[in-house]
Amino acid sequence: MTTDKLIQHQPKQSALLISVGIAFILTFILCFIDEGYYDLRWMKSGYNWFCFALYFLGFALGMAMVSELISYKWGRQKILPTLLLGLPLGVLLIFCFMYSIAIIQGIISFFMYV
Repeated sequence: MTTDKLIQHQPKQSALLISVGIAFILTFILCFIDEGYYDLRWMKSGYNWFCFALYFLGFALGMAMVSELISYKWGRQKILPTLLLGLPLGVLLIFCFMYSIAIIQGIISFFMYV
């Protein structure tokens, strides 16, 4: 790979790293506040790590999808629109995942007792 191609790919990689870093920091703060009650003992529970992973993946996927859409449309990465649009999209993805599991559990329990 020549240096020209390396320079062209660097902004996209740095925007992705910034998005993943922000998703990690935001998820860690949310788990610190919500799961741990302002304490780091939440890290001892496997269920809390599952919640951490779920929220992290939702935020990261939401920001990655918006980032790719922005780069496809305008040809370059924009951090602020990625954050402003990607985080709500990530929350929406998380809620869709959680409610789809609840619906599947409801369907399974319905057919188990019928």
